[in-house]
Amino acid sequence: MKITLNKALALDKMLRERLNDMKRLRSEASIVKTSTYLSRDLEEKQEPTYDIKMLDKRATMLQTAIFELDAGVKEANAKTEIEIEVNIPFLLSPLE
Repeated sequence: MKITLNKALALDKMLRERLNDMKRLRSEASIVKTSTYLSRDLEEKQEPTYDIKMLDKRATMLQTAIFELDAGVKEANAKTEIEIEVNIPFLLSPLE
């Protein structure tokens, strides 16, 4: 799929946000917290609310996509040249 650099950067940002959501879900998916007013205890049970393997697989897919986007943007930047009309040696020379 060919996309513009701007679209790639926007997609990269969205994928990173989604990956953070998936990581949060993965860490919270296996714990269900319940409390009772009588005992004042907080009880933690290991009851999966999402399939941990599926969450891990999706997170890995997102990480791979982010890598591919980053690599593509960096490759495009490495090939792109710009032309500027300034005298860099003069601008960076010391004051006399």
